[in-house]
Amino acid sequence: VKHGPVSIGLIATESFMAYAGGVFNQTQFGDMIGLHAVVLVGWDETKQAYILRNSWGTDWGETAGGSERGYMYLKYGSSGLFHGTWVHAPPQLERVR
Repeated sequence: VKHGPVSIGLIATESFMAYAGGVFNQTQFGDMIGLHAVVLVGWDETKQAYILRNSWGTDWGETAGGSERGYMYLKYGSSGLFHGTWVHAPPQLERVR
């Protein structure tokens, strides 16, 4: 919340690619395709899940409470999340001449 969206990596599988709604929970990766980067934009404690935004457009995923698809609820502890990264910029950047 303090730093905004977080770029993360996860294990992409055929099941991940076919996601259309609900809380995704995958801990076995027999159908692994590769690694994939997404953006963690929030979480939902009632669902015990992160809210992710994917780059595959509005034909994939669900709305996650918004008006456009392209999001996923990802159960805490699933899909092999790794490498969370964010950028913290100072409130005022001094212009250098």
